[in-house]
Amino acid sequence: MKKSILPLIIASLILSSFVIAIPQNNLMEYVEKNMEEIIIQFNHTPFVSILPYKTKVMTFPFGTKIESIEVKVGDVKIKQLGKKESNEAYPSDWITWHTGAGIQNGKHVVFLSIHAFPCRYIPASNKLLYTNEIKIKVKYEPPEKPLMQNDVYDLIIIAPSQYSDALQPLVSHKENHGIKTKLVTLNEIYGNYEGRDDAEKIKYFIKDAIETWGIKYVLLVGDVEKLPARKVTAHLPDEEIEFLTDLYYADIYDTNGNFLTWDTNDDDIFGEFWYYPGSREIDFVDIYPDVYVGRLACKDEDDVKTVAEKIINYEISEKPWFNKVILCGGDTFPDNPAVIDGEWVCDKVASYMSNFTPIKLYASLKNLNPININANLNEGAGFTLFSGHGLPYGWFTYAPGSKWKVHRYYSWYVPFLRNDYKLPIIVFNACLCAKLDYKFTCIAWWFVRKPNGGAIATIGATELAFGSYDSGASYYTTCFFESYNESNTLGEMHVKAINKYMDTHWKDWFTLEEFILLGDPTLKIKS
Repeated sequence: MKKSILPLIIASLILSSFVIAIPQNNLMEYVEKNMEEIIIQFNHTPFVSILPYKTKVMTFPFGTKIESIEVKVGDVKIKQLGKKESNEAYPSDWITWHTGAGIQNGKHVVFLSIHAFPCRYIPASNKLLYTNEIKIKVKYEPPEKPLMQNDVYDLIIIAPSQYSDALQPLVSHKENHGIKTKLVTLNEIYGNYEGRDDAEKIKYFIKDAIETWGIKYVLLVGDVEKLPARKVTAHLPDEEIEFLTDLYYADIYDTNGNFLTWDTNDDDIFGEFWYYPGSREIDFVDIYPDVYVGRLACKDEDDVKTVAEKIINYEISEKPWFNKVILCGGDTFPDNPAVIDGEWVCDKVASYMSNFTPIKLYASLKNLNPININANLNEGAGFTLFSGHGLPYGWFTYAPGSKWKVHRYYSWYVPFLRNDYKLPIIVFNACLCAKLDYKFTCIAWWFVRKPNGGAIATIGATELAFGSYDSGASYYTTCFFESYNESNTLGEMHVKAINKYMDTHWKDWFTLEEFILLGDPTLKIKS
């Protein structure tokens, strides 16, 4: 097989000063056959200097082997600063990079994400090394033949056998609208696939369905007692937490096309995340989804019938109310006077949803309360965002600068909704709102399972959601809405948000494990 060399000049920087934030118009990028604008981003690693970097993401056919990356740095200059302690340069090299296998626009690909640093800092001598050019060559071997070419089914629905009859109208609806669909029961999977537990058997079946049928979408139907989610572990500085994730079912392959168990060290503890990764052996996870996965967490057949009927009606009805986005936010962290966090996230989302009318229910505007929230939901909106703090049974935030004035919305307000089929997609940028193993129904699922109203789908965290206004859960949220104009289905939106997050924040995959889509991943999201 012939080896391919891809020359790529990652950055050409003209540094007129030594300000850390490099102006956008001082940055140019030249890519073979293409010229495109790249935005300077910033490192947020705790306890280290903040230096600019830029990200370039490349995609290759699934099965491509990335063999090497060569770096040639232009003339390196030194700027003397004041003296500190460490003698090691930060970052340790001029570039960092990682690869992953995933799905993009319905195709299986290999992602190569490169961070290039035009500046490096040596604290002990207080020197700033900088260059105006970094050249990178990527050496790779494409697959001998295209992989994953089968096209028998688009969507598989996995459910307990007792839900089969209730799901038939949804299966027929999908087939009638051009989505080749197959319903597979858990009994069929458990009887035909090996695995250390039921969750691993399901994952091996999904792998087989990708390779045999060419499926792109997976709809899990059943609460976590009937259809298991994967329990994963995060080792944080002050505590160890366990939580549920469905991303396990989407992350099938590593870069080389190998099956991912999410338990590299074979200790039966899955998806282990260590806040200080150098301290322990961690499980290897790829995180880039290989299929679009969603869950309908139905407890019984009545739930199945209700949600299936909502999906069918949603996809066949006109939606003149769709082009509105309801934004609920306040001061998530009132001890930070620099920004009203939740409202900042809402404003960022509004900027991405430029074709939507924003309905701003803000603590600062004094219009954020359950009555106004329900009234606007009853009028209809394509999307709704709750940005703040969460509980399994509700959401809350603070008035600007105050820890005492609290704005709340609880699960018991959901039954009072009268929005009928004007159903939004709701995102909770908050903790715990999608905690599926809580003793009562979590608020995220309350919205979806409600008859005659509620929501068509929700996205939320199954445990504590970390981050600030521009990182962690908030960054996933803005990536999700940024992906709207690039997507046709809800599953695509969710996966594109994950991919964007991984392209720039791949060391913080713990956040992505938490967020779960409670809805149909094939759902059409245009009005």
